[in-house]
Amino acid sequence: MTVNDKPCQSCAHYDRIVLGDGTKQGRHGWCAIRSIYPAKEGSGQVFPMNVKRAGPGVLASPFIVTGAETVTSCTTFHAKS
Repeated sequence: MTVNDKPCQSCAHYDRIVLGDGTKQGRHGWCAIRSIYPAKEGSGQVFPMNVKRAGPGVLASPFIVTGAETVTSCTTFHAKS
């Protein structure tokens, strides 16, 4: 198992949460590779490509991370290009 030493916000799988009217970036985000997104985007939402989606009527299962923190046990880290 590889030990990750990079913060989540530097990972290609980090999907930052946007607050309010979309102009304010949050400190947290979804780990897109470990989360299950809702079946459909809500108004104004855009999900990353190729994410796992819950079936219609099934709740999403987000894996929320803090952008500036490092999850050392993460084995799915992929640096942004």
